[in-house]
Amino acid sequence: MVNLEILQGLKYALSKRESLQSAMQSFYNSGYKKEEIEEAARALQLEMLQIQNVQQTPARQISQEPRLVQKEPQTTSLKKEEYKPLGTFSTVEQIQKPEQKQKISNYEREQKDVFTIILIIILILLLITLVGVFIFKQKIVEFLNSLF
Repeated sequence: MVNLEILQGLKYALSKRESLQSAMQSFYNSGYKKEEIEEAARALQLEMLQIQNVQQTPARQISQEPRLVQKEPQTTSLKKEEYKPLGTFSTVEQIQKPEQKQKISNYEREQKDVFTIILIIILILLLITLVGVFIFKQKIVEFLNSLF
């Protein structure tokens, strides 16, 4: 039975102009079984082939047969001779790790945000001190003279 989650994911990847091979690789790297991925890819290829056949049917033939056709549920049991795979895994050595790291959490981002907020607070305090020195310049000088 085809894993519908993988099948939908492959369809989505193809709609985003990603290659079937890279979409399959992504699912494999996500921990899905190779057999499930290949089965979903075969089902997708069969579905695409059926869509192509429907689109290539001449309009005259369709208009000559004005009857209602009820769609039958699509079965996913395929024989190996019925399809030509677009992308399959031939060996485990071909499987490469993704080039980008997947972020599991926003911990790194939160650290940067906290550091930025602390720096902004320090900057504001320094600006307030500087303004205070200019405003109370005379009183600060008198205070320091009285100490010495």
